[in-house]
Amino acid sequence: MRYILVLTSTLFSVFCLAEESLDTVTVLGRDDADEQNTVDGRYFSRDQLSQGQTTLADFLQQQSGVQVQSTAALGDPVMVSLQGADPRQTAVLIDGLEAPSNQYGGYDLGLLPLSQIDSVEVSSMHSDASAIGGTVNITTRPPDSAQLDTQVGAYGLRQLSWQQPLNQRTHVRLHHLASANDFDYPVPSPLNAPNARGQQQALNNADYKRYDLGLEQRWPSLRWQLDYQNSRKQYPDYFTNQAQDAHYQQQALSARISGDWHQGDGHQWQLAWRGHDDHYRDRDGNIGLGQQDNRYFGHHINALWRSHFNRGQQRTQLTTRLQQQRYVSRHQLNTASKDCQQVRAACDLLSLRRQLKLQLMQQWQWSPYQLQWSLGQRFIRDDSRTRSGQSEQQQQQWQNGHISLSRQWQGWQGQLSAKRAVRTASLFERFGDRGLLRPSPGLNAERANSLHLDVVITQPWQSRISLFSRWLNDAIVPVYDSRGIGRYENTDAAQVRGLEWQTRSPSYTIGPWQLEASAAGSHYQSHTDSDLKAFAGQQLAGIYHQRWHFTLALQHESQRLQLSHEWADDLYIDRANLIAGDGRRLWQLHYRWQRARWHSGLRINNLTDQRYRDFSNRPARPRDWQIYFSMQF
Repeated sequence: MRYILVLTSTLFSVFCLAEESLDTVTVLGRDDADEQNTVDGRYFSRDQLSQGQTTLADFLQQQSGVQVQSTAALGDPVMVSLQGADPRQTAVLIDGLEAPSNQYGGYDLGLLPLSQIDSVEVSSMHSDASAIGGTVNITTRPPDSAQLDTQVGAYGLRQLSWQQPLNQRTHVRLHHLASANDFDYPVPSPLNAPNARGQQQALNNADYKRYDLGLEQRWPSLRWQLDYQNSRKQYPDYFTNQAQDAHYQQQALSARISGDWHQGDGHQWQLAWRGHDDHYRDRDGNIGLGQQDNRYFGHHINALWRSHFNRGQQRTQLTTRLQQQRYVSRHQLNTASKDCQQVRAACDLLSLRRQLKLQLMQQWQWSPYQLQWSLGQRFIRDDSRTRSGQSEQQQQQWQNGHISLSRQWQGWQGQLSAKRAVRTASLFERFGDRGLLRPSPGLNAERANSLHLDVVITQPWQSRISLFSRWLNDAIVPVYDSRGIGRYENTDAAQVRGLEWQTRSPSYTIGPWQLEASAAGSHYQSHTDSDLKAFAGQQLAGIYHQRWHFTLALQHESQRLQLSHEWADDLYIDRANLIAGDGRRLWQLHYRWQRARWHSGLRINNLTDQRYRDFSNRPARPRDWQIYFSMQF
């Protein structure tokens, strides 16, 4: 802790000389912040995010081509998939920097309260080199005034968030979230009645608690931020539902400083550090990997420099990013872990990854056409060392890029584009995902080439249609057993083709009410190739291949009533397609009452109480309700 404070104070002293205005890191190609839907991507403002949603996951779930993968109980990761890609193939950026990954590889959307978000941009093309599916770029905002957000709900849900400006430049954030997660579900083999298979019982040992504290200070050209997070998630035994004490606890501290420098052209820079200390404990061996008392800790350092050059109709963007990630695992109950004699079960390692990313992007515009291309180079070096002194080094370099040509007509736009993206297996995937997924040190990097056709129509209805085809080699997929425990493996090759569409009606007046309607759909076909016969000719696991979403909203002055329905099917849990996932037929009802400085509402999820299993083949939450209240002072 002392080291972190000294490091942050030093960075603050060095960089507080900047004098120009601070801008957020943006994607080249979008000039107008009010542009909501273009062929380059979709931009959602603060006003749109606050129209009837309580979380970012709720909002993104309504967009075409976006699948929000929530797993089992509250506190388990909530991840996002774009265009049929795995959540680990989706890059989530927060204020321009890569968001930290949770267990299972993707960023947990439940970690960032909606009240802290200023805008969200979703793009499948202009993305990070490792973003095979696309990028979700989140921009946060400081509060204009003190703000209180509270929420209570079913199964012991409690949430409290407070944002307080201390002066014009400084503000603090406090956030607390807890849930007992004691919903009923059919237990396969109840501990108290082993022969009564499928007996309904309240889920045991699924409590979740999280505390967040943030401090931020902004100057005209500088932003300095400190965040601390402490969370604890109990892991239940879904098979027998016995009461026990398997849990995963994480403490994380992060420091970030960023700014702008305008000297002829625009330049942006960011420095960030994040340290984490994770503890996975299952001393009774109830979850399925034997007795566990493991520590996983490390840090992530990120440095970014981005320059913009404008010359007439030509725009150029040059980005340099340096990253270092350190990951240490200690298996305290396994005597063989020191020498890694059981490398695929437990291994005490110190792993270090260093990356250098270079990217050049250019745009030419001659009305009504626009040509844009990018070229990136990435250098990676991985070093690992066991406690007994065995060491291993691996060096890789990859190229990525994209090219797109777009044309604009009156009332609509069209774009044809191609992209190559490469994602290297993370240190967590190679050396064990913090206790719940087994190590797979021999994973190959994923390589993807894709073609896209996007059309946006703005009149009379706002509509978007996307066609894409993606060729994927060495796809990294999680494979789970009947206990929900898994490991990462490579699929030799796969192809995914998709059609995505979304349309929203104009507002209609019916007496004193305003009526709005929207619909969205995504339809995918996937095909795998493998040397193993059982895995060849199958569909990719982990995504719904068919999905529809409909929303109907009525608004009268300060009141809004919204009903939405999601139909999703054609999901497989395993690579061999032997375990079919449950389809979803979910209805959501939301009522919101908004005044000048406060709003409140009621949200009922899974209105018809459908019982189904989630993406990891665990029982999902049945019908639940939430009452919320927010006020600005």
